[in-house]
Amino acid sequence: MNSSESANATPRAIRGENKTKRREWIFKAQVYGKSKSAVMRERVLGIATELSRSGTIEDPARERLLETRESLVASWMKAADVLDDQGEEILAGEVRYFAMHLPPVLTDRQRLAAQLIRFKEQQRRVKPEGPERGHPKVLERTR
Repeated sequence: MNSSESANATPRAIRGENKTKRREWIFKAQVYGKSKSAVMRERVLGIATELSRSGTIEDPARERLLETRESLVASWMKAADVLDDQGEEILAGEVRYFAMHLPPVLTDRQRLAAQLIRFKEQQRRVKPEGPERGHPKVLERTR
């Protein structure tokens, strides 16, 4: 078996996966001698600043990702049409379902921003312990 016949010879984009190249922030951490957590903290602070200013994350790489997604979905739909022509209606339907339910197109920065927003929303929902929640030390002081 040669390398083109390996089990994962299907390109990542077609399988609905992102590239796994070495991230810029990891490279930056290694080159400049910073810890990965320090570089990640800088990224998150930059994203938080942009979100607080504009309420959104603009990333020029998103346009290319959208073009790739469009091409990818079109290819999957063509495959479904070929399956329909061959009488494989059920499989064609599954292929169409897969193509239409791919994860949303987000850049790394947009994905990180979405995670930050979810984290902040969870923090707002969690109430600190106090008398209304029956914290034992507070109840002892009130007796």
